[in-house]
Amino acid sequence: MARSIFGSVVEGLLSESKYKYRSELAKDIGIPKTTFSNWIHGRHKPEYNAVLAIAQRLNTGKSRQYRELVFLLVDALAMDEATRQERAKK
Repeated sequence: MARSIFGSVVEGLLSESKYKYRSELAKDIGIPKTTFSNWIHGRHKPEYNAVLAIAQRLNTGKSRQYRELVFLLVDALAMDEATRQERAKK
């Protein structure tokens, strides 16, 4: 179970993709499973090129859907960052 908005979005998209497990997506992108897990749980933020790779793998072939996936993933990262900053103020 993801603890970040980004992780929840990725897990939701995984259920609609050809990937059955998160580890398959991590392997296909070419990153260690632990790094991918850290992104899902909000312990670290992925770089933008990793977000593009995730969107590319989860895309079903339509260019419009790819752009929407990138926007959705980047927006989730922004919401996670806003949450972190709000917690830091308290």
